[in-house]
Amino acid sequence: MYSNMKLGKNAPKQDYRTLRLCNYLNWATLPAVPVSVNYYDKVSSFPVYLNDQIGDCGPAGLGHEVQVWTANAGKEVKVTDNDVLKLYEAVSGYIPGRPNTDVGINILDMLRYVQKNGLAGHKIGPYCQLDITNINEFKLGTYLFGGVAIGVALPKAAQSLQIWDNPTGSTRGGWAPGSWGGHYVPIVGYDGSYYYVVTWGQVMKMTPLFLKLYCDEAWTIFTPDWISGGKAPNGFDIVALNLDLQDISNQTPIGPPIQPPVNPPVNPPVDPPVNPPSVGTGDMSLNIDGKVTQWRVSKLD
Repeated sequence: MYSNMKLGKNAPKQDYRTLRLCNYLNWATLPAVPVSVNYYDKVSSFPVYLNDQIGDCGPAGLGHEVQVWTANAGKEVKVTDNDVLKLYEAVSGYIPGRPNTDVGINILDMLRYVQKNGLAGHKIGPYCQLDITNINEFKLGTYLFGGVAIGVALPKAAQSLQIWDNPTGSTRGGWAPGSWGGHYVPIVGYDGSYYYVVTWGQVMKMTPLFLKLYCDEAWTIFTPDWISGGKAPNGFDIVALNLDLQDISNQTPIGPPIQPPVNPPVNPPVDPPVNPPSVGTGDMSLNIDGKVTQWRVSKLD
């Protein structure tokens, strides 16, 4: 059924400076996570974005996320196949007509690039990696940020699945993680039975068991596309979001800061120290329709 479709996510890339969502949220002050979320119904249709021809699942998935963010915050924006192709060329080195250059992407590399250069003019702000063993983070991230970008090491058995599930519970043979390959998809909703992801131009159901067995990385992405009038579509006031951004010099704020921190953070060393330095504090700002909003981020012990 899907054996002719392409994938394109490489193994997770590790960087000790990567922000970890599990360390940065004050669960006591966050809003209650609803039992179900649906951010995909407002999207008119999801293009395949060439992922039936080349391994551009990362840029394609990000294109789908732009659709979801903008459709829920106001007016849907649909980037083009050419926009997605340009991003794939930039982050992977792909050259059309040369199949040997169709090598896929690393999610972290792509997020860094889009934070700086954007996708069809849509830049992202801070991004944080989730603890893939914590089911609460997937639901919270989806609810608060309009989705969670995940990497899945798909088993070959998934080629014939209409719902991503593993009724056997086995991870051997055709059910072995990665026996088909790595894939990037955004979670854009959930309920009591499934997570809902976008892939190959459609919304696919995925069970919690499948997520547990095959997800090898997950990311929340903060973007101005998700904000309208100072609030996200879920009504959450962005000023009240208590994030610890660990290393402000490593993450680009959305919009210029009102004023620099009194003690600017020091750039991290090239080689990770044996005992990484403790997290400090700083100011972040959000530029929405020409209005700048600022909030304090600090370590949550």
